[in-house]
Amino acid sequence: MKQNAEIQYSIRLKDIFFPKVVLTAGEELQKDVTSEISVRLQYEIGPNPTDKRVYQVVFTINVVDEKTKFDLEVQSVAYFECNNDIDDAFMNSGFIKVNSPAIAFPFVRSFINTLTTNAGFNPVILPAFNFTRSKPVEDESPDNAEIQ
Repeated sequence: MKQNAEIQYSIRLKDIFFPKVVLTAGEELQKDVTSEISVRLQYEIGPNPTDKRVYQVVFTINVVDEKTKFDLEVQSVAYFECNNDIDDAFMNSGFIKVNSPAIAFPFVRSFINTLTTNAGFNPVILPAFNFTRSKPVEDESPDNAEIQ
């Protein structure tokens, strides 16, 4: 009796870029924006429409300090390459939903830290997020998740 061999996938972070970065602050320069910030992180995982071996993780991060009127919105797209064509079972696996954002997120954290420091503010150091505990965004597909 023949058994179907399970396809073994390996992934690698191919590229990451930041198509949207919006930083606004109050009229008075207040460097200490890290004392009372709120952070909102959303991410979505989806296939790349032009390459069957690539999928993407899109992060949208908002960092706000109401007191200093500091508001930062960053969108980041991380492209992952796979050694095999990607199918629905692969895209719906817990491996992808947890590990892909966990691999890409340190690069996003570093970008935000460097951006805020170079912009003259105290560095904004985002907390580490546990992607195994992320929950779906309301009224969105299960491939969208939000952490606050």
